[in-house]
Amino acid sequence: MSIWNLYEKTYEGLWVQHISLRPTRKAVIRAISRLHLPENTLLDMSCGTGQLLDDLKNELPELKCMGVEPSLMRRTAVSKGHMVIESDVESFKSSEKFGCIVCTHAFPYFSDQIDAVSRFSEHTHPGGYLIIAHAETKTIYDGLMLMFVKLTTSKAKYPAPSKMIELLEPYYKICEVVKINAWYVPSITMYVARKGEL
Repeated sequence: MSIWNLYEKTYEGLWVQHISLRPTRKAVIRAISRLHLPENTLLDMSCGTGQLLDDLKNELPELKCMGVEPSLMRRTAVSKGHMVIESDVESFKSSEKFGCIVCTHAFPYFSDQIDAVSRFSEHTHPGGYLIIAHAETKTIYDGLMLMFVKLTTSKAKYPAPSKMIELLEPYYKICEVVKINAWYVPSITMYVARKGEL
């Protein structure tokens, strides 16, 4: 059983919501609001309980959004009225390409991060965008904080900015790299990248 199934009822009340997850969602929405998305469609990969989908529905209602979530947390998202596919990044397949794919705080938990970026590209519309945001270990403090986080989640690998750029550049052009958190939480960076047009 996935440890994430245990958070189905409690995820939205976790201590990290206020200091980490909510600021990340706000930064993502600010970034999306500045972009022209092909087809005006968005996929939230590993959407959890659908909190980003909630915020997008309220703030950018013209976007057609759907989520992908392998854990039981998807049931909360579905109960709110969101379209959510039960899948993980490794097995996700869709005939549709999306104007934007978003992945917040899930990328470090993907076992094959090279393959994940390749799959993102496969499902991104030409001229569309990928937005990834997650914590990273820039300092000893970051490492200590994330060691505590790992005790309550699954195995994770937090890529540094240089590694993220290396992973993204074969498929996307980096548009923006933004630090989005306060000093007292681990370093969180958001990457906005655009796929080339045909």
